[in-house]
Amino acid sequence: MTTNGHTHFQRLGRPLLPLLIKPLPNELLSSWIMRYAKALKTKSHTFCKFILAEQNVWNADIDLYPSENFIKQFALKAGITEEQVKATTLNSLYPNLFVERSNVWFLPIRIFHRTRKGNGQMACPSCLKKDPVPYFRIYWRVSFMVACPECESMLIDHCPKCDSPIAFHRLEVGTKESPLEKDICICYKCGFDLRECKPIPCENNLLRLQKRFKILMERGYDQQFQYSHLYFEVVRQIAWLLDSATPKLAAFNELVSTQSGINSRQTKKTEYQKKDLAQRALILIKVAWMFEKWPHRLIDVSRKTKTYKSYLLRDMVHVPYWFWKLVIENLYVLYSAKQKK
Repeated sequence: MTTNGHTHFQRLGRPLLPLLIKPLPNELLSSWIMRYAKALKTKSHTFCKFILAEQNVWNADIDLYPSENFIKQFALKAGITEEQVKATTLNSLYPNLFVERSNVWFLPIRIFHRTRKGNGQMACPSCLKKDPVPYFRIYWRVSFMVACPECESMLIDHCPKCDSPIAFHRLEVGTKESPLEKDICICYKCGFDLRECKPIPCENNLLRLQKRFKILMERGYDQQFQYSHLYFEVVRQIAWLLDSATPKLAAFNELVSTQSGINSRQTKKTEYQKKDLAQRALILIKVAWMFEKWPHRLIDVSRKTKTYKSYLLRDMVHVPYWFWKLVIENLYVLYSAKQKK
């Protein structure tokens, strides 16, 4: 097969790609594009230009913001449905993870031209090592995932050898017209194989929480929660409470830190999804501690620190009835009584 990319596709005389490379389970669109281009022995840029001429695939977050036209043309030329292509994007987590897209759910990759300045792409070294063909999962861009439920180990969000962000599309830089030959689990900067990272076991309570997250994102419900997106709204709210720099929440955070044995520093003016993996993991360990004996620990800590309805429900757009009822019945009355004294 010729490596002359676009001209090769044009000589086929038909709109279909010469090979059908289906996305692997839970595979990200960007990962699928790289594997597809590699299989066709062409550059990913050339491959995407064939799909849609005006698409500059690496100048934007293609996993989060693919154009409708790109999805349509990809499906047409790959001989699959548009739904199959959409299933590789982060938007495929609607409505199980969210009903209104917000930046808090996904890690920013901080694009600068075609480079990546943020550690928004995570990976599980053990999964990559077990894969017959290494590929990147959708869950590895979700901000509330910090561990692999299957391998029971922590994810990584950068190359441990040179600290560079994981940016597999950069593996093509400097090879001119030559197609990619390396696996996409190789660090583009120093050549380190991410599969060689030593797995770090995940803390037990956090692991249980991560397994529940994955089940809820897949199914949309479990035995306890009927609507998963409302559960994740509460998780987001608890995470905010446990990391807020608001002075009135200092006692709440201090008591949770003392009782859970996890002391994570509050980082002012840093949104949750912009924190590094270690910081997010510490917050989620405390969230896991809170949910381990739900709702008793939340009620107990809130009463002892006088954290009432105004903070527990602050800025929540979609408040689940069960959470609203919990707060009103156990904390709002206390606040009202306090005001009368």
